[in-house]
Amino acid sequence: MLMELWEIRQASIPILGLSMGDAHNELTLLHLRLIRLRNGLEALLICDPDVNDVDDESTEEDNVDRTEDTNAQCESDMLLDLSNDSQYNCTGLGSEDFVFNAKRRLGFHPDEEGGPSRTPILKTIKLDKLTNRFRQGKQRKHPNLGKESKKAEEPEKDLTIKNAAAAMCVGVGSMADPPEAQGLAHYLEHMLFMGSTKFPDENEYDKFLSQHGGNSNAYTDQEFTCFYFDVRNRNLRDALDRFAQFFLSPLVKVDAMDREIQAIESEFVQAAGNDMNRLCQVQCYTALPSHPFHRFSWGNKKSLHDDPVNKGIDMRAKLLQLYHEDYRAGRMKLVILGGDSLDTLQNWVVSLFGQIKEGGDGRLIIHGERRIWEPNRMYRVAAGTEQNLVALNFPLPCLETAYLTKPHDYFGHIIGHEGQGSLLALLRRKGWARSMTAGCGDNGLETNQMLFLFTIRITLTNHGVEHVMEVIGLLFQYLKMLRSLGPQEWIFQEQNAVSKLNFEHFEDPAQDDYVASLATNMFLYTKAHVLYGDYAHDIWDPAMITELLAQLIPVNMRADLLLHRFDKTSSDVQMEPWFETAFTVETIPTALLKLWADPPCVDSSLRLQEPNMFIPHDITIVPSKEDGSKNPSCLLDSAALKVWHRCNPILNTPRVNACFSIMFWPPTKKIIDAVLAELYLIRLSNQLNETLYLADVAKLETSLSLSGYRIELKIFGFSEKLPVLAQKIASQMQNLASTELEFKSSVEVLAEEYKRANEKPIDHAAYLLTQALSKRFWDVDHRYNCLQILAFQDFTKFVANLFCKTYIECFVDGNATKKQALALAKIFKEALVSCPFPLQERPTNCVVRLPTGTSMLYMEKVKCEFEKNSVVHSYFQLGQDRGKDSMRLRSLMTLFIDIISEPFFNQLRTKEQIGYVVDLADEDLHGVLGISFMVQSAKYSPAYIESRINAFIKTIPKMLKDMKDTEFQSHKESLIAEKQGYPSTLIDESNDFWEQIWTHRRNAGIYLIPTSTL
Repeated sequence: MLMELWEIRQASIPILGLSMGDAHNELTLLHLRLIRLRNGLEALLICDPDVNDVDDESTEEDNVDRTEDTNAQCESDMLLDLSNDSQYNCTGLGSEDFVFNAKRRLGFHPDEEGGPSRTPILKTIKLDKLTNRFRQGKQRKHPNLGKESKKAEEPEKDLTIKNAAAAMCVGVGSMADPPEAQGLAHYLEHMLFMGSTKFPDENEYDKFLSQHGGNSNAYTDQEFTCFYFDVRNRNLRDALDRFAQFFLSPLVKVDAMDREIQAIESEFVQAAGNDMNRLCQVQCYTALPSHPFHRFSWGNKKSLHDDPVNKGIDMRAKLLQLYHEDYRAGRMKLVILGGDSLDTLQNWVVSLFGQIKEGGDGRLIIHGERRIWEPNRMYRVAAGTEQNLVALNFPLPCLETAYLTKPHDYFGHIIGHEGQGSLLALLRRKGWARSMTAGCGDNGLETNQMLFLFTIRITLTNHGVEHVMEVIGLLFQYLKMLRSLGPQEWIFQEQNAVSKLNFEHFEDPAQDDYVASLATNMFLYTKAHVLYGDYAHDIWDPAMITELLAQLIPVNMRADLLLHRFDKTSSDVQMEPWFETAFTVETIPTALLKLWADPPCVDSSLRLQEPNMFIPHDITIVPSKEDGSKNPSCLLDSAALKVWHRCNPILNTPRVNACFSIMFWPPTKKIIDAVLAELYLIRLSNQLNETLYLADVAKLETSLSLSGYRIELKIFGFSEKLPVLAQKIASQMQNLASTELEFKSSVEVLAEEYKRANEKPIDHAAYLLTQALSKRFWDVDHRYNCLQILAFQDFTKFVANLFCKTYIECFVDGNATKKQALALAKIFKEALVSCPFPLQERPTNCVVRLPTGTSMLYMEKVKCEFEKNSVVHSYFQLGQDRGKDSMRLRSLMTLFIDIISEPFFNQLRTKEQIGYVVDLADEDLHGVLGISFMVQSAKYSPAYIESRINAFIKTIPKMLKDMKDTEFQSHKESLIAEKQGYPSTLIDESNDFWEQIWTHRRNAGIYLIPTSTL
């Protein structure tokens, strides 16, 4: 009756972030089961013991039968017996041996209490490698878009409270759009949220999730449409009931269609301001007319309403046609992650999803050739922002079945390398480029069933634009060098080593993102590798690498040059009709193609990278007895240095998150100091680039940022090589060298950053709020003017005196002893502190206090010429955050936002369609708390938007007065559960503590306090 039952030992395979348990070293089991219903739906069920509410009490509305469903049909009627299905056989794996050995290692027998499900096993697949990693940067996004809670008085428990989650991925996307209704798949995705026969209220689904600590989302890609949500575990069954109606009986009401088309239009307008979206659409528009790429997959009001109406097309009929033809069970993959048993989850699937119409066989087949565009062409495209970029695209065969080899990752790693001898290092020395990426993107245009599109993107300086043909020539010199050297197995094995480390010691993703990733993976990988496929670098195949390298040639290349300075008056300018992007097309000269195809020589500075010194080999975990505290402790507090430490006893990871606040002395305390400090950080980042890149490849990630007169440094990754990296960073910070040419390059970078600042209206509004409320604030335009008059001598003098007075505060969290934490802090103290920065001289931030009844209006025009959106940001100041004394205020603010956010979104976004972005958020500006109502709209004026925000605010008192006690308690309990549990990843948890240290709230235990306050 079941196809597969997978049981994994937590100690050896840390699935879903489970760690070794408590001090008794108990093992936790994660149960997985893959079933197929007779209608063709495949579902992956995951029982995670950590996904559970804290006690056994529940409200009446939450009392559901968690062992069987009386509405479920008999399993024999609904489940398909796959015991003889050869598609799922795993050659060479002994299923019986694996099951026996797994049970023996885990120390239980099939009939023992707490053992695995007693459902008969028809087939077991051995998963020797698994992962729960959300495909960060690899989620297939639309390339156009986008038991009851523990009582407060009980003592805190060491546990992680996770939400349950579910996702449904449908194997049809934008490539199924008919020419007369482009964007139809995206439109249908929106409409499935707008009510069903069983739950006709358009807001029922989102309202239910909001009341029970959950969220929902969806995306449409070229080949897939994915819907997903998370919710408290005790409410999972009811959430699934509402979710299942998407695929059973959506209403697709005409009035809702009219409103959602406005949402899609707003989404389109928002996408139009992004240069990469505009370039992507030019690439689609210039594709051969017969190719599936030749389409407009975003959709907007024109493509989905105005044009179809003018042609007499019934769009509701079109939506229902797509739904009935392709939203079939055989084209769907469902993933459910919860705390209930596999049998319970299975019964819910049978009951709720068993009636989905059968039909479909995997994802929709799309037919198309690898030849996408006319050959030997360069397209010059107008950029809307201050950037220049060259993108070189090479169509390759579809490589989905080669996921155990990932040859495109091999090329992306080598060509996109930033260390010594790399192409980027050479281009930077010449002053032609700033950054570079290489590889196959994960959106449906770059990885699909027809082809993989290998893309190299190089961000050019203004000087580099003048030498773009030479830049491309150097790329082909580098490729010639790679062909002469042949495939390098040691490089592949480095990739393999890092992937295995990252897999075996991953950190939890968000539950909803995780299930969405797995649902898509069920289409892409064999059943045995659904969880592991993203990490796999198992098979070294030099022949395949050689074959693909032979296709990275000029005649198989499309070149796009995105230009900030573009002459739109030229007679040969064309216009992409949807985003109205200007571009020109030119044929690359034959002589140049021949030169690139076989360069006469290779620049002597180009060579393969050296072995990566930052790849760890020792992943020993510090015993939790080193420091069992849940909260950071202060190890040292001196005039020059303060050190916080925690040896995270719960997450039990070989990683460390080290955070540093380095306060330096501003000589003049004027705007010139702020600008010079930004130049210093740019120059430092460039000087460290090759080192930080190597560390990043080895999953030792670094971030450098500037806030006033404080440098914030964060290093996160495997602990073994972290001191080595810290030593290199500290040395460069103290001994930063710069030539006048490098200074001028940094000035150019900063000038462009100033020009690009606040291009997005939402960012601009937040900037204006900070400007209005901050006592000391240097406006970006003033900083730009100051930058223009700076000389190289100003910079060298500033750097020489930068650390004449210094104060460092740091927090070391994770796999480090107290001694190691102090040693790490000492590295920076010895390098940067010559004289302590006295407390009374340190700069402070002050916020303008708004007296009760104050009303201020700040108006400003948007910056980008393509921008059609307006933003209204209504801010309400609440008061200062003074640690424990303000916990009630902070808790009330959090609870208020949790209750009001969904009605605010429902009223202004769903019902009134005022704008696509409708948000209610908390504000913490230098320790002053506030609440912001924010709306972005391309349709209405700011005055009208403000009037609708104010109209909604006036309804809040009555809304709260009329709220049922059960609804209020549900919101409160969801927040209590959230505050009781720890974040599921080291970096999230330590960043929460670090934020309190950085803002000088000091109360490192504050994370746990709101439970009792709520």
